[in-house]
Amino acid sequence: MIKLWREFSFEAAHSLPDDRLGGPNARIHGHSYKARVTIVGTPDPETKMIVHQDEMERACEAVRFRLDHMNLNDVLAHTRPTMEAIAEFIAASFHVGNVVRVDVWRPTCGDGAAWERDQ
Repeated sequence: MIKLWREFSFEAAHSLPDDRLGGPNARIHGHSYKARVTIVGTPDPETKMIVHQDEMERACEAVRFRLDHMNLNDVLAHTRPTMEAIAEFIAASFHVGNVVRVDVWRPTCGDGAAWERDQ
């Protein structure tokens, strides 16, 4: 098995109006996010690839399009728009390869979350 990943970034806004800590998270605000999607598989004997990087790029772009410059409260309408929820959303929305891990982080905040498929 080989792991292959691709990163992308997006800008998005959200609010956590029921934030128990209160403060600025209750108001709408934005972040710069980075995401990494990791797939696993056996390389094709002929191409030596799990999937072509162009397919990975198109899949990332499709997910990025759904998140970039959006209000995550609208995109993730049935859950709180946390990094954990964003990672789950990306995993469910990524339709190339066998997704085993999604990392989402905010470089300027120094925090992140990871979703991993149960083995």
